Amino acid sequence: MVLKIVQGLRTQESNNFIKFFEVVQEEAKKIKKVFFLDCEEGNDGNVNGIETCNLSGWLIPVEKSKDFEEVWKKNKEDDDWSDFFCFARWKDENGLKIIFE
Repeated sequence: MVLKIVQGLRTQESNNFIKFFEVVQEEAKKIKKVFFLDCEEGNDGNVNGIETCNLSGWLIPVEKSKDFEEVWKKNKEDDDWSDFFCFARWKDENGLKIIFE
């Protein structure tokens, strides 16, 4: 089995979750940001064969993502980044849609 490393994930996840997380990252990329996962927030589902759930984490501008990633990987609380904390919620609109709020 090949382990896939995905930016924004601290732990190895199932292939089904990685497919979903890649969609989340693509939506973040459209707004020039990177999503860093804190935890899953329920609302499990399935859209076009991709297992889904709501997420919480940090939506960080690309230009600040390397600085944040160093703190995030250490799993340390840092209030300097609290303004970037958000939820990534999904819905099915004839396909998977991610909403950051």
